[in-house]
Amino acid sequence: MARRFFIGVGVWTVVCWVTALPSWWLSNDYPVEGRLMGIAFWVVLYAWITSTDAFYARWADPTERLALYITYGLRMLMSLLALVVPVAMIVDMYCGMLSIMIVTHAAGESATNASADPVFRIVATTFITIIQGGFLSILTFFGLLIIRAICGVGRRKRHPPRGFEVLPMKPVDSTLAPSSPVHPMDHSN
Repeated sequence: MARRFFIGVGVWTVVCWVTALPSWWLSNDYPVEGRLMGIAFWVVLYAWITSTDAFYARWADPTERLALYITYGLRMLMSLLALVVPVAMIVDMYCGMLSIMIVTHAAGESATNASADPVFRIVATTFITIIQGGFLSILTFFGLLIIRAICGVGRRKRHPPRGFEVLPMKPVDSTLAPSSPVHPMDHSN
C-alpha cells in the first residue's frame, strides 16, 4: 500500500496542479504558502483514497478506469482551456468566491485583508483552498457518475458476455456411489 500511496502522490500532484491553474491565476492577492498547503491536502487525500484496496478493486474494472481517465482528463483540459478562454474558468471562479465567503464569514473580514497577521492569512488561505477543492471535487464526482453511466452503457452494448453458460448441476444420487472408495490399482474384481 505504501508503494501505491507514493505513486498516487506523483499522479495527484500533477492532476491537482493542473486543475488549480485557474485559481492560481485568479488569487494573486493570497499567500502562496496557504495555497500550497491547501493543494498538498488534496494531493495527500486523493493519494490515500486511491491507494486503498477498495479503490484498486474498482480500478480493475475497465469501465471504471475509462470513466476516471475521461473525467479527470476533461477536468484538466477545462483548467488548461481556462488560461486561454477565460469563460472556461467560471466554475473555478464561483467555487473560489463561495469558499472565500465561507471562510470570511467564519473567521471575519481579516481572513482576506492584506494588512492582517500573515500567519492568520496563510491559515485562512489554506482553508479557502481546501474548501474550494472540496466544491470542485464534488462537482467532478457528479461528472464522474455521469461519464461512468455513459461508459458503462456503451461498453455493455458493444461487448457481448464472454465464456460459457453455466448450467445448474443435479445432486448426485447416493445409492449409485460405491460404499467404499475403490483404489485404481485394485484388480480383485
